[in-house]
Amino acid sequence: MFKKYKEIFRSKDLFKILIASSFSNFGDWMQNTALLVYFTNLDRLDIYAALTTIRVVLMLVFMPIISNFLDKMNSKYILLFSDILRFAITMILGLLIYFNLDSINLILITSVLNIILGLMFLPVHKSLILNFAKNENINTFNSLEASSSNLMLILAPSLTGILLIYFTISTAIFVNAITFLISFILIANLADNCFSKKNMLDEANPLTTFFGESLAGFKHILNSKLLFTNCTTGFVFSFGVGSVWIFISAVVNSLKLTNSFIGYYTSVVGIGSILGSLVGGKAENSSLLHYIQISSLFFGVCFVIWPHSIDSIFFSMFIVFLISFFGCLSEPASISILHNNTDPSVFSRTFSSFDTVSMLGLCLGSNISALLLKKVSLKTSLLTVSFTISTLFLIILLNHKKNYFNIQFNRR
Repeated sequence: MFKKYKEIFRSKDLFKILIASSFSNFGDWMQNTALLVYFTNLDRLDIYAALTTIRVVLMLVFMPIISNFLDKMNSKYILLFSDILRFAITMILGLLIYFNLDSINLILITSVLNIILGLMFLPVHKSLILNFAKNENINTFNSLEASSSNLMLILAPSLTGILLIYFTISTAIFVNAITFLISFILIANLADNCFSKKNMLDEANPLTTFFGESLAGFKHILNSKLLFTNCTTGFVFSFGVGSVWIFISAVVNSLKLTNSFIGYYTSVVGIGSILGSLVGGKAENSSLLHYIQISSLFFGVCFVIWPHSIDSIFFSMFIVFLISFFGCLSEPASISILHNNTDPSVFSRTFSSFDTVSMLGLCLGSNISALLLKKVSLKTSLLTVSFTISTLFLIILLNHKKNYFNIQFNRR
């Protein structure tokens, strides 16, 4: 495992891609935290919540169309275009807040533009791995990237909190803008062997062909039993993760603990996620679905145990740690399955479809859990969600048992 990690770090291009992703994730989490504080101070948390909803809507409605264009253009140029525009827009956002130009509409517009550009960046960034990584190193790279992302989830909000003690909210926004500039520089220095694609639409009926190609990612997943299994499993994992964030606050409130314990729980989630992602990097191509199978089994078991541990803060934290660990154990393998079984010409569309389904699971998990807590007790809510997760995993496992144990990986 460590030999493969060394190969990733020794590859200048892969290392640049990893660092660019880390800076981008760090800046995004820093800005999210700063905007949360900003809208809290304005007593307009409804707008902050609306941004999350807007992201989901954009993913569902526009991502299939956007990713169709992404699959037909030079990957490197798309990433550079996304980064430089996000740098400029984020600087404008910071200036709006710095000069107290508290126009909610302008701040909302700049935030939405950043979301759109971020949606462009992610699938293309993921597709770059196909150009620079050896087949046997793809899962190792995905493991490092997932671990880096989870680490930024811990570091960025903490450092933002410290930054806001001495500086203003706009400072955190400006720091985020700089991370996009750093990402731009790193990507600009990548070797020029990114694949280019040309639009191959049927000239006789371009509109019909265009919309057909826009749905190619979903079609590719639906036509592959392996990818469909991978996608539905990812949906259930995301459903569980979405519910965890809601139940953490509920557990803290039920035990009448201070809000600082929410921070402790968040740290536990982060540590479990990082360790899970790193261990997930050990999987070989022939055992990727075995890792997902093991993860889903223990993920479901931990959810079943959690309702019976909520009276003990330390036992509850340990269960949350295990949920986070097994939830992220499968993450590198899940992305690697997409890499190994998707033609580069449709990868952006396929990844966008996969990511959209995962985001939908995340939103459903959090919203259903919140609704349950309003209607029934915490323990009953947890039991309901744990039963749902375990049942869904069991259905997926039984329906795709052949794929879990007999799988050939052919990178095209």
